[in-house]
Amino acid sequence: MKNNQEKYTLSISLAVVNHLATNLYTDISSVLTEIVANAWDANATKVNIHYHDKDRLEIHDNGIGMNLEDINNKYLMIAYEKRKKETVTPSP
Repeated sequence: MKNNQEKYTLSISLAVVNHLATNLYTDISSVLTEIVANAWDANATKVNIHYHDKDRLEIHDNGIGMNLEDINNKYLMIAYEKRKKETVTPSP
């Protein structure tokens, strides 16, 4: 692994989005709004969205992120309900 490479990289095929989220979002602006809301939930104060071409966006934020336990028990758990499990204090 290169020194500047992140330890984890998540890639989701648009086919998965089509199968799991049909009619969940009506357009790309709704998707981006949800991504920024997720960053806010992680106490981010900055979100950068880089448009590279018609098939690629990169999104980075300075939120608190997740440790290995969070990834396995929250992110990778289908239908995890954060709002019922935790109280999150928004950033000022």
